[in-house]
Order: sequence, then structure tokens, then C-alpha cells
Amino acid sequence: MNKDIQSIFKELKAEYGQVASWAIWKPAISEAQPASNMDVDGLFDAATNPQLFSQLRTDVVMVGYNFSIPVKTFPAFHNFHSCADINIHPATIRNASKLRFAFLETPYWGAYMTDIIKNYVEAKSNNVKVKPADLDEHFKAFRKELAILKVEKPLIIAFGGKVYELLEMHLKKEEYSRLVKVTHYAHYGAGCATHVGYRSKVLLQLAESPSAQPVAQAGRAYRRAPCILPPTQK
Repeated sequence: MNKDIQSIFKELKAEYGQVASWAIWKPAISEAQPASNMDVDGLFDAATNPQLFSQLRTDVVMVGYNFSIPVKTFPAFHNFHSCADINIHPATIRNASKLRFAFLETPYWGAYMTDIIKNYVEAKSNNVKVKPADLDEHFKAFRKELAILKVEKPLIIAFGGKVYELLEMHLKKEEYSRLVKVTHYAHYGAGCATHVGYRSKVLLQLAESPSAQPVAQAGRAYRRAPCILPPTQK
């Protein structure tokens, strides 16, 4: 665990808490309900989740494209999760739950998560139109996130081809150790419709990417401390 993780967490929460998150989730209620218990309530609070900081890592960054749900009352670090008492389409929650299933009990659990296009609400990525000047501002924000994380060359995991192409085009190679494109979690083709199929696909893509190496060797020794929050029965 990064010894500065608490201060890093606090700063990211203040600056990017409404557009970012971390790759930890509460456990699903059961294997039969893989999209259950995706809310963030209490998850990112050390008072209710004492093992919070031991799960987070700064040397792996997962990047999505843009935010798709226009809600102003989200709690911090809601992105890639759900929220209690807020109406989110079941398909959106199910897609995000594929991420939890994919990275559970892997070295990628605890990674920092963000979108490259921030504060642009659009459910369909093909409708996202960003001017070059605005794109420069988005990458300026992304680089600030990396600076806050205090990691020189993280592993960057891009969800989908659009994100990967943007990152490859606008980032310098010395800004990351590896840039890996993985299938987007909303994709249902090529065996990715199921949680098991998506996990298999993504982990294979990570393993087969150029210069692939065990993440535990690149960063801290991997140890996943499970979230102790009990499943929420609804």
C-alpha cells in the first residue's frame, strides 16, 4: 500500500470525487445475483470500511470514456458503481458489475478509475463530440489525477477502442509503463455477455498485451483485503 494513500485519497475525493472512483466494490449478495449490492454507500468511508485504504493501489489506472447518467446528487466516487435511492437503469448497473466480477481476486482490484472525458453526460459514446481545445483540458485534468496519485509510470487500462486511441494519441510513452486496451464492459459480443465471459476476455487481454508482466511485481505485493461491509438486502 502506498504510504501516502490516505492523503492521496482525500485530495482525489475533493478534486475528482464526482467523476472518478476506485476498483473496489461490496460483495454481491449471491452468485445468482452478480449485479446486486453495487452501491457505494459506506464503501469509501474508513469508519464503516476499515480495510478501505489497504485495498487501494495507485500504480494501476482504469479509464472509461465519459459519464452517462445526469444526476447531481451522487455521493463521492460513485462512478462505475451505483447509489442507493437513485434510479439507475438496471442495464447500467449490470454492466458495471461485470467490472467487479472481472477484477475480483486479481492484482487489478483497488485500481484508480476515471473517465477521460469529464462532465460530459451522454449515454451513447458515438454522440460525444469534443473540440480539440476541450480535449486538451480533459487531458490536463487526467495528468493532474496522475500527479496526485504520485506514480510516474502506471499501468493504464483503457475500456474500449475509443479511449485507447485517445490515450495512445495524447499521452507520451514515458507517462505510463503499459497502455492496454480491454473490451468495454458494456460490450456483449465475443462471449462478453456474461460476467464469466467478460472476466475471461479481459484477463486474457491483460496477460497477452505487449510487455505484460505480473502487476504484483511491478508494484506492491498483491494482497486483497476484502470489504467487510455486509451485502444489502433489498
